[in-house]
Amino acid sequence: MKGRKVTNLSKDGSTDFLLRPTSPNKQEVKDPFYVLDLGILVSLMEKWTRTMPIVRPFYLCQMQSEPAFLGALAALGAGFDCASRAEIEAVLALGVSPDRIVYANPCKAEAHIRPRMMVVQDALLVLSAGHCTKRLLHFFKQLMPRRHGGIRVSFHVGGGATHSRAYQRCNSFAKAVFDTATRLGMPHMHILNIGGGFGRPPI
Repeated sequence: MKGRKVTNLSKDGSTDFLLRPTSPNKQEVKDPFYVLDLGILVSLMEKWTRTMPIVRPFYLCQMQSEPAFLGALAALGAGFDCASRAEIEAVLALGVSPDRIVYANPCKAEAHIRPRMMVVQDALLVLSAGHCTKRLLHFFKQLMPRRHGGIRVSFHVGGGATHSRAYQRCNSFAKAVFDTATRLGMPHMHILNIGGGFGRPPI
């Protein structure tokens, strides 16, 4: 935590810390600070692993880029959703391998995707469920001569993150895309991005 003052708190010590003066001479402290409970993070990751063991969460680095927080996520096995070169470098500095990073910025500068950085895809096709067969076949046939690999399917249900039927429908749609690629002899597709919006109750 270079350049930052860090106070480690014992379990349930947050309240006492907030009630006591943070300065030895008891002068008014004007610098902002926040309390980060990594125990909650560990608990949430353990719950995620129990309930969805085959789904790896990719944390959106824009939400909180505190090194201690990102480092804890890295140690717990999470992946990272990065939108800039700076975010990618920050995650790589933690010792995270590139295959645990998704470069989600739709506008990728060439200089940002060179050494150690991988492009997952160079084409984007937006389809609506039930209206895709013809467009999907055309899209895959365009890619076949170039033998593109590493293609992934992504969906995002938005406000429907708490409704299982939304995921059942999207998963069925994604399976149709995977099956079509296999039938056409496309390179193996192995990534399904199920979006975000998984919240937790307030503390």
